[in-house]
Amino acid sequence: MKKIIAVMLSLAVIVSMGGLFQEADVHAAAGGTIKVRKTVTLMTGKGYQLHPRAKHSIDKKGYLYKSSNPKVAVVTPGGKINAVRKGTAGITVTSRASSSVRTKVKVKVNKKKSNIVTMEVGSAAKMKLNTARTANTSAAWTSSDPAVASVDKRGIVIAKGNGNAVITASSKKLAGGRQTFRIMAARKVTTLAELQSALSGSGSNILAANDISVTSDITVPADKTVLLGRGTKLTANGGIITNKGRITNITAATYVCRPGTPLFYRQLMAFGQLDA
Repeated sequence: MKKIIAVMLSLAVIVSMGGLFQEADVHAAAGGTIKVRKTVTLMTGKGYQLHPRAKHSIDKKGYLYKSSNPKVAVVTPGGKINAVRKGTAGITVTSRASSSVRTKVKVKVNKKKSNIVTMEVGSAAKMKLNTARTANTSAAWTSSDPAVASVDKRGIVIAKGNGNAVITASSKKLAGGRQTFRIMAARKVTTLAELQSALSGSGSNILAANDISVTSDITVPADKTVLLGRGTKLTANGGIITNKGRITNITAATYVCRPGTPLFYRQLMAFGQLDA
């Protein structure tokens, strides 16, 4: 009888221990580590899809996402980050299976870089690739409209006529295999009288290279674009500016001819690059 009782007690202990082990296993299944990209850098207007991974018991339940700064970056229920404006934000990724299992993703949003280059007709400039790993001469350069902007194998662009053209540098070393520059070749103006003349003349693009104070009424026609050089302002000072076309200062760089330099292409080519 004593042996039977001892055996029964032993079985009871084993069963109770099995229960403890089972509880421990369940608790362990609820825990875990979420693997996901820890830092994401985006330009404004761009997005990135998060792909968190963990053990199956966590993955199958899915994840919750929350942004610490929705004014900078928002995140969808499916984990896609959308960049809103320049700044930083943190995205918290939480397991639906257990709220104690979570991780954070740091998001940095940079202002979208413009690829618009404004150039005075007759000026020349050397385009700058956005990576030091690719020399200009190792890329293949093309122009969508050589009559507006031509380009040579060194990436030197000459603005030949008023209008718009796209210069493309192609290389396997560039992100996406290429980099583009939107060239807006324009007639340069520095005074109100020159601006008024350009607004009524031919050519779609006008480049304001200096601050211009508008003391009498002007109208920008629907077929005209007034490009403001870096730091240049077009200010109404007693006159009214009616804009039916476009007035913009969103440019990556502005190039004009050097003062006193004749507009001969060979001379401009010899310079290689004119200062913005």
